[in-house]
Amino acid sequence: MGHLITHTIHLQKIQIYESKYYISVGYQFPYMKLTSLPIQLRIDGCLRSHNGHNLIITDTDSLDRLQQIDTYLSSHIVNYKPILSRDERHHYLYFKQNPFIDAYVEKLAQLNQNQSDIILNVIKLKKNASSTYPIVYIL
Repeated sequence: MGHLITHTIHLQKIQIYESKYYISVGYQFPYMKLTSLPIQLRIDGCLRSHNGHNLIITDTDSLDRLQQIDTYLSSHIVNYKPILSRDERHHYLYFKQNPFIDAYVEKLAQLNQNQSDIILNVIKLKKNASSTYPIVYIL
């Protein structure tokens, strides 16, 4: 299956639509509109964490791209919980344990591959009482 992404994300082209329980995000091209926000990233490893996996990001282009998107979304969405997390050692993406992410991490381990290019797709944001967090898939 093919995926349409953009190499450069212009923040002013990100569109935000709010409903009662969700906030939808999209991206406007001059000739079409995407109903999600695909982001190309480089993953530099994976660490198992409590009930999930942390996909480590050290690539400066990937970090800059995610930080810009998180900053933009947090300035437009109340109680926004960023996509990118950080601890004392790493920037990472946290994914809850599920069969897809388990298979993805296992495949990386079998290939003994520390780096992998992925497409992260922000589908929408889920609103709850204390935060608004992104619903994200790996394509």
